[in-house]
Amino acid sequence: MISIPLRHLAGALLLTVVCAGSVGCSSSASMSGWRDAVERYVKDEGGGDPSVLKELTIDRAGTTRGFSLLGGDRATESTDARGVLLAHRPINGQPWFVYLVGIVQNQKTTEVHLAALRIEGGKYVWRTSKKGDDDATKRYVEYTRQLASERLGKRDAALPAYTTFPREDDQFDLDTTGDVVAATHRQSGARWQTTLSGK
Repeated sequence: MISIPLRHLAGALLLTVVCAGSVGCSSSASMSGWRDAVERYVKDEGGGDPSVLKELTIDRAGTTRGFSLLGGDRATESTDARGVLLAHRPINGQPWFVYLVGIVQNQKTTEVHLAALRIEGGKYVWRTSKKGDDDATKRYVEYTRQLASERLGKRDAALPAYTTFPREDDQFDLDTTGDVVAATHRQSGARWQTTLSGK
């Protein structure tokens, strides 16, 4: 089991701001757009070597490793895809990058998915969770909403510190059993999983 408290992750002092489209940022990020942006970054910045992803960070402090696709200049008016890097290690003898990716619309989390990537012979192999993601996301969002209400009162419960993804206090556990990879949000129990084998 790997425990990852986001506020304690060490990473390079690099804020990754990746925009879709040929010029500027896209108007709306998505899971497929996020995957495409990861592939472009590996090709353009790493010459096809995915190790270029290892030290990228997604927060201003440079402490949360991951990869973000921003939908616009203003978080309050865009849909962003923010991927937290949970692991970069061999699983069943194959090197995988494992991310938990949140889709954040106008600073509110609307979707969360588990995404795993490896590159084999120049081909990008993705495995992304689907089944049960809506329930897991709902559980995660409900936990953060309840936490905000308890701490701040209902009037301030919609503050971005509680509605966005990832939150500073989030802790995720990563488990692998055979070819099944699962990520659990420790505080809420929300769980996402995907199978690495197959298509």
